[in-house]
Amino acid sequence: CVQSMIENSFKFTPVDIAVKLKSWVHDGFKEIGDTVGMGLNGAMNMVINHPDFLSNPFKSANDIWHNSGKSLATNGSLMRNCITGVFISTESCEEWASQLSLITHTDPRCVTSCVLHALLIQGLLYKHIQLHEHIDQLLNHAIVCSKKYINTDTTPVDFKEMNLQPIITQPIITQPTITQPTITQPTITQ
Repeated sequence: CVQSMIENSFKFTPVDIAVKLKSWVHDGFKEIGDTVGMGLNGAMNMVINHPDFLSNPFKSANDIWHNSGKSLATNGSLMRNCITGVFISTESCEEWASQLSLITHTDPRCVTSCVLHALLIQGLLYKHIQLHEHIDQLLNHAIVCSKKYINTDTTPVDFKEMNLQPIITQPIITQPTITQPTITQPTITQ
């Protein structure tokens, strides 16, 4: 993903990313001694081996998700997502995070998680987080921005149908409790 960002002047190029992902799956990063991509699951393999993946990765991911009964929501896109938090612009950060997820993981929970994750990274990099209130503000901003990806006109999510729990829509933040460690004197035996 980083290589595609640099080679394409930070323009999102889905086919180029798909080609690089497929190459990584088969060869890993040879520069560091890999022989294959590591950390793959069945969902990622199904998408990457879809016959249309190299020409239309979005269609491939969507086909696999629909064939799963819209229940396939693994975390493969989240694992490669952290680089999208480097964008200073919230719009670019959101676009890259959502599009990078959609290449292999169409489920709105995956896309939403990637956007939320990227915006949190962006906030930690570029905002001056000094107080607990700043953390609350960052979380609330990331949640508001990422919520639009969970229910869209084209892919509404019915959690009851999927028999799964929805994402948390409000941050749950409590003040940390700081306790002093108990120090005991060692027993000396002679």
